[in-house]
Amino acid sequence: MISFAYLRYVFYYRPAQARGRTIISWKTKNLYSIDLDHSTKERSFVFSSIFCDLETIILDSEEKVIGNIDKIQADDSIIYILDINISKGVFKYSRNGNYIQQIGNIGSGPGEYIKPFDFTLDQKNRIIYILDGPRQRINKYEMTSGKYLGHFEINKDDPIRTTFKMVQQVDNLLVALFFIGMR
Repeated sequence: MISFAYLRYVFYYRPAQARGRTIISWKTKNLYSIDLDHSTKERSFVFSSIFCDLETIILDSEEKVIGNIDKIQADDSIIYILDINISKGVFKYSRNGNYIQQIGNIGSGPGEYIKPFDFTLDQKNRIIYILDGPRQRINKYEMTSGKYLGHFEINKDDPIRTTFKMVQQVDNLLVALFFIGMR
């Protein structure tokens, strides 16, 4: 069973920062506050400290042309690529760059999304979650076939009505993130 929670990143204006105060104007059991002002900042790093190997994969562009690569996630044999603004979709490629399929389609019907803002993989349950930004819902698809499994609303009853921008799978928790003051 996957639990759903969301994080609110709160960016404070300079007057509140200057006074050294952090003000949270609401309290819920699903709220996690992250203090970005006092977090450790790394100005630079060496790629070899993170990556042990580098591989170039040329993507097949005959069937689908990707305008921007906004996010990449991979499992053992498949690469999933998100293009938010140009091709507007999540695309599956083999490890050697061959196009396999698009997950979901643009539209407003069942299994479709208006604009995919983000996606995440649930490797254990073999599910891909795609955040449909304009409709503020998360669509579920089977990772292997791309079959639509359903959706759930994430901002339906929120009095703040802030737009969610990111979604991430963390263990058995599906986390959606938004940024107050950024639309």
